[in-house]
Amino acid sequence: MSNQCSTVEPGLGGCCCNTDACLNPVTNTFPGNDLICYVGIYYEKDNYSVGSEVKCNGKCASLQTTFAGKKFKSYHCAPTPVCKALAVDNSCGPVYKDSDVTACCCDSGKNCNVKEPISTNATAPAVCFDPSQFLQFHYYDR
Repeated sequence: MSNQCSTVEPGLGGCCCNTDACLNPVTNTFPGNDLICYVGIYYEKDNYSVGSEVKCNGKCASLQTTFAGKKFKSYHCAPTPVCKALAVDNSCGPVYKDSDVTACCCDSGKNCNVKEPISTNATAPAVCFDPSQFLQFHYYDR
């Protein structure tokens, strides 16, 4: 093992490098080579997708289920402990034995959480502020 991180046994892992501080053991990445993940949603019906790329300090992740007989998938940047707790650290599996929901986590490369034919881009989605959508609270002195 050289210039990579590995789990030796559950709860014990390490990194080996041929230079000082070449790997971040939390994200399995080289300094200055950040993990980029797609964050958004995909619905197989009409190939609908919306999302964007983000820098991730954990793992690229996804949750998949079916809705009206079509694949529905959400993409995330998940904290590494969440992936480990779900037993999907660099793998996929059911969420707490729920055969209808599959979780995946990876850190193998840019947008490794995307397998579907969607466009990933670096442009953040537009966010429009509509003040009428928020509750207004009024405070009165008693």
